[in-house]
Amino acid sequence: MVDEALESHKSSVQHRSWCVEWFGSQGDFIAGKATDPISLQRFTGLESLYAVGPLENARGEVSIYDSAALISEVRDGLVRVSIDLSRRAAFLVYRDALEAGVAAVKPGVTAADIARAENEIFRRHGLGDYVTDAYTRVRGHGLGLFVDTKPHILETVTTSIEAGMTMIVHPNTYHPDVGYMVLGDAVIVTATGADVLTQTPRELFSVPAK
Repeated sequence: MVDEALESHKSSVQHRSWCVEWFGSQGDFIAGKATDPISLQRFTGLESLYAVGPLENARGEVSIYDSAALISEVRDGLVRVSIDLSRRAAFLVYRDALEAGVAAVKPGVTAADIARAENEIFRRHGLGDYVTDAYTRVRGHGLGLFVDTKPHILETVTTSIEAGMTMIVHPNTYHPDVGYMVLGDAVIVTATGADVLTQTPRELFSVPAK
């Protein structure tokens, strides 16, 4: 019965051929006639974009696609990509968040303003869940008689920041690719902003074991 049904179905199938034709600019592109300049203005400001073509000396079209952040450099005439991409890409998020937090420090703002500046960087990278108390405690805190004192840098803390305060801005939290990362700078609040006390470069580096 099954075989008869299959044969009946096969005999009723109509085979058709289709021809797809491209017109306008798309047709020129398919035919290799894309010689007009293309404006990339709408890509300005977008993050994690990589253009394939110029770097590889490829001829023809330039393909642009969205990707995760990668660390690469040109050395000895070759493009070399770090073998530890996840950790380095994650570090760039933390560094940008730290810089945003430090830039937000000035008299008159609140602790919440500083925390929000840090957290927005994580949200922009799709990591907003990891700036909540489920994964981290604070986004910085005061420095004084104790290592960890008020004000706590959180979006719920409305303490006003005043000149002369000392604090540490640190976007410490868990990252789904690399685990918990710690990064922060100690600052003194000045009349116009923040004087950074930490002298260590904001770079990811390793120290050989002794």
